[in-house]
Amino acid sequence: MLRFAKLALTACFLFACAVSASARDLKIAIDPDGSGFSVAGWAKQVAGTGTIFYQCQQDSCGRGSTVSLRKQSPGGYTPEGLRLNEQRIASILTSQFPGKITRVDISPVKNRDDKTFRISEVSRTIVVQPGAEIGMPLYWRSGFAWTTANAYTISSSAGSRKLADGNFATFQVPLLLLINLQSK
Repeated sequence: MLRFAKLALTACFLFACAVSASARDLKIAIDPDGSGFSVAGWAKQVAGTGTIFYQCQQDSCGRGSTVSLRKQSPGGYTPEGLRLNEQRIASILTSQFPGKITRVDISPVKNRDDKTFRISEVSRTIVVQPGAEIGMPLYWRSGFAWTTANAYTISSSAGSRKLADGNFATFQVPLLLLINLQSK
């Protein structure tokens, strides 16, 4: 119990600035087998690849916005790898939608380290030509969280930067709790 309390305090310390008022009231249920969690107001679907998709079902998180999680091998991702992956995605998007995408802005990778966790994250904004549609959200926040025993990638997409970032922050705390439970 003491370890859980320490973890909760660590998670609150790491995310105190990022978590919105609505996220503090979030209702989360860890799956009985410890493989994932459910979040009130979000529909959950597990793909055959193991990726867990959450789709927002309410206006406060941007109805239709998506957050996805996927378990990875510990040590398989690095901050530099995250940045390179975002650059690869930007190149693919630009070539798939010629004349529609003006540019893809990628933020510098932000890293947060704690004695228990490491979290890296980056945002991507797709800037389209006026009036152009590409059929996908324009605002993304992606990253990974890991310990020595477990790692997950996390990605949030939405119709605004505020929603993409807020949903990403909302899912980080339960993800860290899940990683801790799986590390026992």
